[in-house]
Amino acid sequence: MADFPIDEKKADKMTIAEFNIYNYMKIDLGNGKNGIVVYSYTKREDITNFLKNLEEDRTSYLKQIISTEIPAVKF
Repeated sequence: MADFPIDEKKADKMTIAEFNIYNYMKIDLGNGKNGIVVYSYTKREDITNFLKNLEEDRTSYLKQIISTEIPAVKF
């Protein structure tokens, strides 16, 4: 699992911020081959709200992603 923020700048001013969580799961593709499924969450908002709420929101989102069962994928 990886979580990280990114931002968008216009005229050297940060305008939008985004928080991402990627949860990776190895899957069997058959014939001795493996693949990776990425289950992800993204939240984008204006920079003021992002910075004000990040600590609390991050904890909540991580708990939700960790407790969510990733759907089975078959090829």
